[in-house]
Amino acid sequence: METNVERIKLELKNVETQFKGLRDSIDNAEEWNSLAQIITNIKNVGKFLQDVVISVELVCLDALSDVEGIKSEDKRRAAAKYLDEVIKFKGWSKPIELIDEKIFDIVLSITVYFINEKLGHEWNVDKIRTSLEKRTSFIKDLPLIA
Repeated sequence: METNVERIKLELKNVETQFKGLRDSIDNAEEWNSLAQIITNIKNVGKFLQDVVISVELVCLDALSDVEGIKSEDKRRAAAKYLDEVIKFKGWSKPIELIDEKIFDIVLSITVYFINEKLGHEWNVDKIRTSLEKRTSFIKDLPLIA
């Protein structure tokens, strides 16, 4: 039987085209060679994490609306597993692959914390959908998102 975590991760792959370009730009090692590129990529990582967190939430509301018992922990674990699959560390950072899923789990928790601090625990889903469609940030002044 498929677990909630596996179902969320599968549905997340179905909507990843919303943020695939952003993911690809931060996944390319050659794009981390100058201070300006590093700063831009750090901002893009924040935007990418925001997109993943929000996409998980929307997937649970839309594609998995019939599934009962989906917990915040299921969502976070599915997002961490998804990130573990799509972001591969190369070169000197390759040993991070051994623990990256746990790192992603922690970073996602921090991202959700900041979103909740800014928006509260009830997110405006319609505003989020519109922002994702227009590729604009629905949250201003978050530390992780420029």
